Amino acid sequence: SDHFSVKMSPCRCPIAIASRNASAIVGRSASATRRKASAASGVQTEVRDGALTLFTFLNKNAASSRACDIKIEKTFKGMYNIDLTNDAIGNYISWFEEAYLLNKALRYDVKGRQYIGTPYKIYFEDVGIRNAALNFRDVDETDLIENIVYNELRYRGFNVDIGLVHVKKKTERKDKNNNWIYVDTDTECDFVANKGDKTYYIQVALTIDTEKKKDQEYESLRNIPDSFKKVIVVKNEGLHYRTKEGFLRISLLDFLTHLDSLDW
Repeated sequence: SDHFSVKMSPCRCPIAIASRNASAIVGRSASATRRKASAASGVQTEVRDGALTLFTFLNKNAASSRACDIKIEKTFKGMYNIDLTNDAIGNYISWFEEAYLLNKALRYDVKGRQYIGTPYKIYFEDVGIRNAALNFRDVDETDLIENIVYNELRYRGFNVDIGLVHVKKKTERKDKNNNWIYVDTDTECDFVANKGDKTYYIQVALTIDTEKKKDQEYESLRNIPDSFKKVIVVKNEGLHYRTKEGFLRISLLDFLTHLDSLDW
């Protein structure tokens, strides 16, 4: 009856209050979800942009020079004003390896018979993708040939490292007894290829058209003391032959088209 009815303001109605509270909770939840989604999207964009920038940088630089995470970190900071830690760069490169975009070749001390962690070299699984990433500009032919030889060796089942060779070089100075002074330095053998009981030391060159270039390409091979086979792959070489020092010189075409070419 009217006598017992209780009039309640809508603002005091329990159902209305519950409804408003539920709406507020849903609204805050949706807002939080949007903020999380926005933050996640921002992180994804940052990761994507960092990965693309790093991939382009590696295309331009890694094959032609030794690289390490710390060196890349400093370059990114100076060149792109991007803060990428060496840990992040290492993760990116690992992801690229897992995606079969590139391979990281470690340095191997030929005389000391041990690996050296850094610096390392980067080679690309598909040089076509590498060239496309550079828009077919800034393609160094020497780097390209080196990458192709590296890939071919791996396709043939070799474990491939970068050879570090310790060399004593004669200086222009003499000591007090009038003896020439020598200094210890390191030179690089492009590839040390191992498979089973076979080892090959391989140099790759675009051309060897001067004595200076010849000495440059031969230096590391001349200073490797063991008797494993030493091979020089040159782009436009003629018929393969052995040098007076016993090195096999072979054209890039012969190397690529004959699976047994390293044993000629």
